[in-house]
Amino acid sequence: MASGGGGVSDDAEIELKNMKTWDEDRVGAFLEQQGLGQYKELFKTNHITGKVLPMLQKDDLEELGVTSVGHRVMMVAKLARMKAAAVINNRTEVLLRFKHHRMAPYHPFNRRAYTIMPSAIEVVTDHGPCGHTKENINIGGITDVELTGRGCTGVFYSTVVITMSDGGFYKICVHRAKATVVHRTIKRAWEGFQASMAGQMRHVGGY
Repeated sequence: MASGGGGVSDDAEIELKNMKTWDEDRVGAFLEQQGLGQYKELFKTNHITGKVLPMLQKDDLEELGVTSVGHRVMMVAKLARMKAAAVINNRTEVLLRFKHHRMAPYHPFNRRAYTIMPSAIEVVTDHGPCGHTKENINIGGITDVELTGRGCTGVFYSTVVITMSDGGFYKICVHRAKATVVHRTIKRAWEGFQASMAGQMRHVGGY
């Protein structure tokens, strides 16, 4: 599936995005492509689907009957590369777009548009005739996300407070009708990033 030089082909990118939908037969086809077809019946018997495949670790592979150390190393290394490529492919996926709410929503200056992605929150500020500025909030640098009932622009607004690892923080004013969705989306992106990092750490170790 990987292209020459360690890259990922266009077809592989499509496959990575769809990996969670793989059934046991598609996992078997993947093993065949990797020259590991002798294990496809073991994987099928144990109901290894695309959802389970990325979670396999060395102990799981041993239990499945992959006795060859070399084959276990190959499988885990390949899965790690696939997951890393999937993270790259998905990091610009748009989870949510919304605009900064203010008491005067048609005020021509300092209007903000937010785009939440798995790896960052893009903030574009419209300064009117002075142009636009863009800032990215790194999801990996977040340490906490809170939703406060009190808004910075009035009683109909709430504030999402994002605390960063460097001690700084961001305040995002959101209309109460959308506040819960914005808060939940940012929190899930943050938790997803943490889970992804924890998963990568679990694959570190000897065989």
